[in-house]
Amino acid sequence: MPVTIGMNNKQSEQIEYSEQKSNKSSPAFIENVNTELSRLNCFVDKSLEITKINSGCSQQVFKISAVEVSVTEKDRDKCKENKPATCSKSPNTAIEPEFYIAKYFSDKKTAKLEAFIQQLLTSKALVPKTIYCEGQWLVSEFIDKPLLSELTLSEEEKLTIATSALAKFHSAFNIDLDTRNITKLDLVSVLSELIFELKKLEIGLAESDQQLISKAVSFAKALQHDVDLFSIQSKVIKTKASKVKASKIETKNSINQCTATNKSHRQLQHSANLVVVHGDLNYTNLLVSQTNKDIDACIIDFESVAIAPIEYELGMLMAINNVPLSLTSLTVKKYLKSSPKLREINLEEVTRYVFISSVINWLWFLEQTGIKFNNSRVESYQAMALKQKNYAKMVLSAV
Repeated sequence: MPVTIGMNNKQSEQIEYSEQKSNKSSPAFIENVNTELSRLNCFVDKSLEITKINSGCSQQVFKISAVEVSVTEKDRDKCKENKPATCSKSPNTAIEPEFYIAKYFSDKKTAKLEAFIQQLLTSKALVPKTIYCEGQWLVSEFIDKPLLSELTLSEEEKLTIATSALAKFHSAFNIDLDTRNITKLDLVSVLSELIFELKKLEIGLAESDQQLISKAVSFAKALQHDVDLFSIQSKVIKTKASKVKASKIETKNSINQCTATNKSHRQLQHSANLVVVHGDLNYTNLLVSQTNKDIDACIIDFESVAIAPIEYELGMLMAINNVPLSLTSLTVKKYLKSSPKLREINLEEVTRYVFISSVINWLWFLEQTGIKFNNSRVESYQAMALKQKNYAKMVLSAV
Protein backbone atom coordinates (compact mmCIF):
# COMPACT_ATOMS: atom_id res chain seq x y z
CA MET A 1 0.00 0.00 0.00
CA PRO A 2 1.68 3.24 -1.06
CA VAL A 3 1.75 5.81 1.73
CA THR A 4 2.39 9.11 -0.02
CA ILE A 5 4.27 11.49 2.24
CA GLY A 6 3.38 15.19 2.27
CA MET A 7 0.46 14.98 -0.18
CA ASN A 8 -2.60 12.83 -0.53
CA ASN A 9 -2.72 11.53 -4.10
CA LYS A 10 -6.47 11.90 -4.19
CA GLN A 11 -6.16 15.58 -3.21
CA SER A 12 -3.90 16.24 -6.20
CA GLU A 13 -5.11 16.64 -9.75
CA GLN A 14 -6.11 13.35 -11.39
CA ILE A 15 -3.57 12.27 -13.96
CA GLU A 16 -4.26 12.80 -17.61
CA TYR A 17 -4.32 9.09 -18.35
CA SER A 18 -6.86 8.01 -15.75
CA GLU A 19 -9.23 5.20 -16.64
CA GLN A 20 -12.25 7.43 -16.17
CA LYS A 21 -11.18 9.50 -19.18
CA SER A 22 -10.10 6.73 -21.47
CA ASN A 23 -10.12 2.98 -21.90
CA LYS A 24 -6.61 2.02 -20.79
CA SER A 25 -6.40 -0.69 -23.47
CA SER A 26 -7.84 1.32 -26.35
CA PRO A 27 -5.68 2.39 -29.33
CA ALA A 28 -6.60 6.03 -28.65
CA PHE A 29 -5.33 5.76 -25.06
CA ILE A 30 -2.02 4.19 -26.11
CA GLU A 31 -1.62 6.73 -28.92
CA ASN A 32 -2.08 9.55 -26.43
CA VAL A 33 0.65 8.10 -24.20
CA ASN A 34 2.88 7.57 -27.26
CA THR A 35 2.53 11.23 -28.17
CA GLU A 36 3.49 12.35 -24.66
CA LEU A 37 6.47 9.99 -24.39
CA SER A 38 7.76 10.97 -27.85
CA ARG A 39 8.22 14.50 -26.56
CA LEU A 40 10.71 13.38 -23.89
CA ASN A 41 14.34 13.91 -24.87
CA CYS A 42 15.24 10.28 -24.27
CA PHE A 43 12.79 9.16 -26.98
CA VAL A 44 13.52 11.73 -29.69
CA ASP A 45 13.95 10.04 -33.10
CA LYS A 46 12.71 6.73 -31.78
CA SER A 47 9.68 4.66 -32.73
CA LEU A 48 7.82 3.47 -29.64
CA GLU A 49 5.68 0.45 -28.90
CA ILE A 50 3.83 0.76 -25.62
CA THR A 51 2.32 -1.84 -23.31
CA LYS A 52 0.33 -0.86 -20.23
CA ILE A 53 1.34 -2.72 -17.07
CA ASN A 54 -1.87 -3.26 -15.15
CA SER A 55 -1.05 -5.37 -12.11
CA GLY A 56 0.40 -4.22 -8.80
CA CYS A 57 0.81 -0.55 -9.75
CA SER A 58 -0.60 2.47 -7.93
CA GLN A 59 0.70 4.79 -10.66
CA GLN A 60 0.48 4.56 -14.46
CA VAL A 61 3.32 2.28 -15.64
CA PHE A 62 4.24 1.36 -19.22
CA LYS A 63 6.72 -1.00 -20.82
CA ILE A 64 8.38 0.73 -23.79
CA SER A 65 10.05 -0.86 -26.82
CA ALA A 66 12.10 1.83 -28.57
CA VAL A 67 13.85 1.60 -31.95
CA GLU A 68 15.91 4.26 -33.72
CA VAL A 69 13.95 5.67 -36.65
CA SER A 70 15.07 6.23 -40.24
CA VAL A 71 14.30 9.68 -41.64
CA THR A 72 14.03 10.12 -45.41
CA GLU A 73 16.42 12.58 -47.08
CA LYS A 74 13.42 14.56 -48.38
CA ASP A 75 12.21 15.28 -44.86
CA ARG A 76 15.57 15.62 -43.11
CA ASP A 77 15.61 19.42 -43.37
CA LYS A 78 12.07 19.63 -41.99
CA CYS A 79 13.09 17.53 -39.01
CA LYS A 80 16.05 19.81 -38.35
CA GLU A 81 13.56 22.68 -38.20
CA ASN A 82 11.96 20.92 -35.25
CA LYS A 83 8.80 19.96 -37.09
CA PRO A 84 8.46 16.29 -36.13
CA ALA A 85 4.89 16.10 -37.39
CA THR A 86 6.11 16.58 -40.95
CA CYS A 87 8.80 13.89 -40.75
CA SER A 88 8.39 10.47 -42.34
CA LYS A 89 9.72 8.13 -39.68
CA SER A 90 9.97 4.38 -39.78
CA PRO A 91 11.75 1.97 -37.42
CA ASN A 92 15.25 0.89 -38.40
CA THR A 93 14.75 -2.88 -38.54
CA ALA A 94 18.50 -3.46 -38.50
CA ILE A 95 18.67 -2.24 -34.90
CA GLU A 96 17.49 -4.31 -31.94
CA PRO A 97 14.87 -2.53 -29.82
CA GLU A 98 15.73 -1.20 -26.39
CA PHE A 99 13.31 -1.68 -23.52
CA TYR A 100 12.36 0.76 -20.79
CA ILE A 101 9.86 1.29 -18.01
CA ALA A 102 8.07 4.65 -18.04
CA LYS A 103 6.15 5.70 -14.94
CA TYR A 104 3.68 8.58 -14.84
CA PHE A 105 2.98 9.99 -11.38
CA SER A 106 -0.21 11.61 -10.17
CA ASP A 107 1.70 14.62 -8.87
CA LYS A 108 5.13 16.20 -9.36
CA LYS A 109 6.07 15.96 -5.68
CA THR A 110 5.81 12.16 -5.66
CA ALA A 111 7.63 12.00 -8.99
CA LYS A 112 10.44 14.14 -7.63
CA LEU A 113 10.81 11.96 -4.53
CA GLU A 114 10.97 8.70 -6.49
CA ALA A 115 13.40 10.20 -9.02
CA PHE A 116 15.67 11.39 -6.19
CA ILE A 117 15.67 7.97 -4.50
CA GLN A 118 16.15 6.03 -7.72
CA GLN A 119 19.01 8.23 -8.92
CA LEU A 120 20.79 7.90 -5.56
CA LEU A 121 20.40 4.11 -5.62
CA THR A 122 21.36 3.95 -9.31
CA SER A 123 24.70 5.52 -8.40
CA LYS A 124 25.24 2.56 -6.05
CA ALA A 125 24.09 -0.04 -8.61
CA LEU A 126 21.20 -1.18 -6.41
CA VAL A 127 18.29 -0.51 -8.77
CA PRO A 128 17.56 -0.39 -12.50
CA LYS A 129 19.35 2.56 -14.12
CA THR A 130 17.51 5.85 -14.30
CA ILE A 131 17.35 7.01 -17.92
CA TYR A 132 15.38 10.23 -17.77
CA CYS A 133 13.04 12.21 -15.53
CA GLU A 134 10.96 15.22 -16.42
CA GLY A 135 7.81 16.63 -14.84
CA GLN A 136 5.67 13.65 -13.82
CA TRP A 137 7.53 11.11 -16.00
CA LEU A 138 10.30 8.81 -14.80
CA VAL A 139 12.00 6.50 -17.31
CA SER A 140 14.32 3.68 -16.27
CA GLU A 141 15.86 0.63 -17.86
CA PHE A 142 13.68 -2.44 -18.16
CA ILE A 143 15.07 -5.53 -16.46
CA ASP A 144 13.53 -8.79 -17.54
CA LYS A 145 13.46 -10.58 -14.20
CA PRO A 146 10.65 -12.30 -12.30
CA LEU A 147 9.07 -10.76 -9.23
CA LEU A 148 9.59 -12.45 -5.87
CA SER A 149 5.82 -12.96 -5.69
CA GLU A 150 6.00 -15.10 -8.83
CA LEU A 151 8.51 -17.61 -7.45
CA THR A 152 7.48 -20.86 -5.80
CA LEU A 153 9.32 -20.42 -2.51
CA SER A 154 8.52 -20.94 1.14
CA GLU A 155 7.63 -17.93 3.28
CA GLU A 156 10.94 -18.28 5.07
CA GLU A 157 12.86 -18.19 1.79
CA LYS A 158 10.95 -15.10 0.65
CA LEU A 159 11.68 -13.37 3.95
CA THR A 160 15.39 -14.16 3.58
CA ILE A 161 15.45 -12.45 0.18
CA ALA A 162 13.29 -9.52 1.23
CA THR A 163 15.15 -8.72 4.47
CA SER A 164 18.51 -8.96 2.71
CA ALA A 165 17.32 -6.50 0.05
CA LEU A 166 15.99 -4.18 2.75
CA ALA A 167 19.30 -4.20 4.63
CA LYS A 168 21.14 -3.17 1.44
CA PHE A 169 18.55 -0.48 0.79
CA HIS A 170 18.87 0.98 4.31
CA SER A 171 22.67 0.92 4.29
CA ALA A 172 22.72 2.92 1.04
CA PHE A 173 21.58 6.05 2.87
CA ASN A 174 23.46 8.35 5.19
CA ILE A 175 20.52 9.52 7.28
CA ASP A 176 22.29 12.80 8.10
CA LEU A 177 23.23 13.64 4.50
CA ASP A 178 20.89 11.90 2.04
CA THR A 179 17.52 12.74 3.55
CA ARG A 180 16.97 16.40 2.64
CA ASN A 181 14.08 15.48 0.34
CA ILE A 182 12.66 12.72 2.55
CA THR A 183 9.92 13.39 5.08
CA LYS A 184 9.55 11.83 8.51
CA LEU A 185 6.64 9.40 8.56
CA ASP A 186 3.61 10.44 10.63
CA LEU A 187 1.32 7.42 10.90
CA VAL A 188 -1.33 9.31 12.86
CA SER A 189 -1.68 11.75 9.96
CA VAL A 190 -1.73 8.88 7.46
CA LEU A 191 -4.59 7.21 9.32
CA SER A 192 -6.46 10.50 9.67
CA GLU A 193 -6.17 11.23 5.94
CA LEU A 194 -7.45 7.78 5.03
CA ILE A 195 -10.46 8.17 7.36
CA PHE A 196 -11.16 11.60 5.86
CA GLU A 197 -11.08 10.19 2.31
CA LEU A 198 -13.45 7.34 3.23
CA LYS A 199 -15.93 9.87 4.61
CA LYS A 200 -15.69 11.91 1.40
CA LEU A 201 -16.41 8.79 -0.62
CA GLU A 202 -19.30 7.98 1.74
CA ILE A 203 -17.85 4.58 2.57
CA GLY A 204 -19.40 3.55 5.87
CA LEU A 205 -17.59 1.75 8.67
CA ALA A 206 -19.18 -0.56 11.23
CA GLU A 207 -18.71 0.18 14.92
CA SER A 208 -16.29 -2.75 15.23
CA ASP A 209 -14.28 -1.31 12.32
CA GLN A 210 -14.10 2.06 14.04
CA GLN A 211 -12.84 0.41 17.20
CA LEU A 212 -10.11 -1.33 15.20
CA ILE A 213 -9.05 2.00 13.70
CA SER A 214 -9.11 3.73 17.11
CA LYS A 215 -6.75 1.08 18.46
CA ALA A 216 -4.37 1.62 15.54
CA VAL A 217 -4.40 5.39 16.12
CA SER A 218 -3.72 4.84 19.84
CA PHE A 219 -0.73 2.60 19.10
CA ALA A 220 0.56 5.03 16.46
CA LYS A 221 0.44 7.96 18.91
CA ALA A 222 2.33 6.02 21.57
CA LEU A 223 5.02 4.85 19.17
CA GLN A 224 5.32 8.32 17.65
CA HIS A 225 5.89 9.76 21.13
CA ASP A 226 8.85 7.43 21.66
CA VAL A 227 10.35 8.38 18.29
CA ASP A 228 9.95 12.12 18.97
CA LEU A 229 11.51 11.78 22.43
CA PHE A 230 14.42 9.84 20.95
CA SER A 231 14.99 12.60 18.37
CA ILE A 232 15.10 15.24 21.12
CA GLN A 233 17.56 13.16 23.15
CA SER A 234 19.77 12.72 20.08
CA LYS A 235 19.91 16.47 19.52
CA VAL A 236 20.79 17.06 23.20
CA ILE A 237 23.63 14.52 23.05
CA LYS A 238 25.05 15.98 19.82
CA THR A 239 24.90 19.50 21.28
CA LYS A 240 26.63 18.46 24.48
CA ALA A 241 29.28 16.52 22.58
CA SER A 242 30.04 19.46 20.28
CA LYS A 243 30.36 21.84 23.23
CA VAL A 244 32.74 19.49 25.04
CA LYS A 245 34.81 19.08 21.89
CA ALA A 246 34.94 22.81 21.24
CA SER A 247 36.05 23.79 24.74
CA LYS A 248 38.12 20.63 25.34
CA ILE A 249 36.70 20.49 28.87
CA GLU A 250 36.11 17.06 30.34
CA THR A 251 35.21 17.67 33.94
CA LYS A 252 33.70 14.97 36.11
CA ASN A 253 30.31 16.70 36.14
CA SER A 254 30.07 16.95 32.36
CA ILE A 255 31.06 13.31 31.98
CA ASN A 256 28.43 12.21 34.50
CA GLN A 257 25.80 14.36 32.81
CA CYS A 258 26.59 12.92 29.38
CA THR A 259 26.61 9.39 30.81
CA ALA A 260 23.12 9.86 32.28
CA THR A 261 21.84 11.30 28.99
CA ASN A 262 23.42 8.46 27.03
CA LYS A 263 21.75 5.90 29.30
CA SER A 264 18.35 7.49 28.68
CA HIS A 265 19.18 7.61 24.99
CA ARG A 266 19.97 3.89 24.89
CA GLN A 267 16.70 3.07 26.67
CA LEU A 268 14.78 4.80 23.89
CA GLN A 269 16.94 3.70 20.99
CA HIS A 270 15.16 0.35 20.65
CA SER A 271 12.04 2.40 19.86
CA ALA A 272 13.70 4.61 17.28
CA ASN A 273 16.11 2.77 15.02
CA LEU A 274 15.49 5.42 12.39
CA VAL A 275 16.24 4.50 8.79
CA VAL A 276 15.10 5.53 5.34
CA VAL A 277 12.27 3.02 4.90
CA HIS A 278 10.91 1.74 1.61
CA GLY A 279 7.51 1.59 3.25
CA ASP A 280 5.74 -0.75 0.83
CA LEU A 281 7.86 -3.86 0.31
CA ASN A 282 5.24 -6.08 -1.22
CA TYR A 283 6.86 -9.11 -2.82
CA THR A 284 5.72 -7.58 -6.13
CA ASN A 285 8.25 -4.79 -5.53
CA LEU A 286 11.26 -7.12 -5.67
CA LEU A 287 12.92 -8.18 -8.93
CA VAL A 288 14.93 -11.36 -8.40
CA SER A 289 17.81 -13.01 -10.20
CA GLN A 290 19.39 -16.37 -9.49
CA THR A 291 23.00 -17.43 -9.99
CA ASN A 292 23.81 -20.99 -9.04
CA LYS A 293 22.17 -21.42 -5.62
CA ASP A 294 22.16 -17.73 -4.69
CA ILE A 295 19.13 -15.50 -5.21
CA ASP A 296 19.59 -11.74 -5.30
CA ALA A 297 16.91 -9.06 -5.46
CA CYS A 298 16.61 -5.39 -6.25
CA ILE A 299 13.85 -3.18 -4.89
CA ILE A 300 11.58 -1.06 -7.08
CA ASP A 301 8.80 1.51 -6.48
CA PHE A 302 9.89 4.24 -4.05
CA GLU A 303 6.87 6.51 -3.68
CA SER A 304 6.36 5.48 -0.03
CA VAL A 305 9.92 6.24 1.10
CA ALA A 306 10.15 8.07 4.43
CA ILE A 307 12.21 8.32 7.59
CA ALA A 308 10.84 5.91 10.19
CA PRO A 309 11.91 3.21 12.68
CA ILE A 310 13.13 -0.10 11.28
CA GLU A 311 10.38 -1.72 13.34
CA TYR A 312 7.82 -0.03 11.08
CA GLU A 313 9.57 -1.24 7.93
CA LEU A 314 9.53 -4.85 9.11
CA GLY A 315 5.95 -4.48 10.34
CA MET A 316 4.77 -3.23 6.94
CA LEU A 317 6.76 -5.98 5.20
CA MET A 318 4.89 -8.60 7.21
CA ALA A 319 1.48 -6.92 6.92
CA ILE A 320 1.41 -6.24 3.19
CA ASN A 321 2.55 -9.81 2.47
CA ASN A 322 0.30 -11.41 5.11
CA VAL A 323 3.26 -13.08 6.79
CA PRO A 324 2.15 -15.32 9.69
CA LEU A 325 2.69 -13.54 13.01
CA SER A 326 4.54 -16.62 14.26
CA LEU A 327 7.39 -15.61 11.91
CA THR A 328 7.96 -12.18 13.53
CA SER A 329 11.04 -13.29 15.46
CA LEU A 330 12.42 -15.04 12.36
CA THR A 331 11.87 -11.90 10.27
CA VAL A 332 13.81 -9.79 12.77
CA LYS A 333 16.65 -12.35 13.03
CA LYS A 334 17.00 -12.53 9.26
CA TYR A 335 17.16 -8.74 8.99
CA LEU A 336 19.74 -8.46 11.78
CA LYS A 337 21.85 -11.10 10.08
CA SER A 338 21.95 -8.97 6.92
CA SER A 339 22.46 -5.70 8.80
CA PRO A 340 25.47 -5.97 11.11
CA LYS A 341 25.30 -2.27 12.09
CA LEU A 342 22.01 -2.79 13.91
CA ARG A 343 22.24 -4.82 17.08
CA GLU A 344 18.72 -4.79 18.48
CA ILE A 345 15.15 -4.56 17.18
CA ASN A 346 12.13 -4.40 19.48
CA LEU A 347 9.88 -7.41 18.76
CA GLU A 348 6.88 -5.98 20.59
CA GLU A 349 7.03 -2.80 18.55
CA VAL A 350 7.40 -4.73 15.31
CA THR A 351 4.15 -6.53 16.21
CA ARG A 352 2.40 -3.23 16.92
CA TYR A 353 3.60 -1.83 13.60
CA VAL A 354 2.31 -4.99 11.88
CA PHE A 355 -1.11 -4.17 13.30
CA ILE A 356 -0.98 -0.47 12.38
CA SER A 357 0.27 -1.29 8.88
CA SER A 358 -2.47 -3.83 8.25
CA VAL A 359 -5.10 -1.26 9.29
CA ILE A 360 -3.55 1.31 6.93
CA ASN A 361 -3.52 -1.22 4.10
CA TRP A 362 -7.14 -2.19 4.80
CA LEU A 363 -8.29 1.43 4.71
CA TRP A 364 -6.28 2.18 1.56
CA PHE A 365 -7.70 -0.80 -0.33
CA LEU A 366 -11.16 0.13 0.92
CA GLU A 367 -10.66 3.66 -0.39
CA GLN A 368 -9.72 2.32 -3.82
CA THR A 369 -13.09 0.55 -4.06
CA GLY A 370 -14.83 3.91 -3.99
CA ILE A 371 -12.69 5.72 -6.57
CA LYS A 372 -14.41 5.81 -9.94
CA PHE A 373 -11.39 5.18 -12.15
CA ASN A 374 -10.71 1.94 -10.25
CA ASN A 375 -14.02 0.37 -11.33
CA SER A 376 -12.29 -2.46 -13.21
CA ARG A 377 -10.51 -3.59 -10.02
CA VAL A 378 -13.23 -3.09 -7.39
CA GLU A 379 -13.62 -6.80 -6.60
CA SER A 380 -9.87 -7.24 -6.30
CA TYR A 381 -9.56 -4.27 -3.94
CA GLN A 382 -12.52 -5.49 -1.88
CA ALA A 383 -10.86 -8.88 -1.44
CA MET A 384 -7.53 -7.30 -0.45
CA ALA A 385 -9.26 -4.93 1.99
CA LEU A 386 -11.05 -7.80 3.69
CA LYS A 387 -7.86 -9.84 3.86
CA GLN A 388 -5.96 -7.00 5.54
CA LYS A 389 -8.80 -6.29 8.00
CA ASN A 390 -8.94 -9.94 9.06
CA TYR A 391 -5.16 -9.96 9.35
CA ALA A 392 -5.32 -6.85 11.58
CA LYS A 393 -7.87 -8.53 13.87
CA MET A 394 -5.66 -11.58 14.15
CA VAL A 395 -2.60 -9.47 15.05
CA LEU A 396 -4.52 -7.37 17.58
CA SER A 397 -5.59 -10.50 19.43
CA ALA A 398 -1.91 -11.33 19.93
CA VAL A 399 -0.67 -7.86 20.90
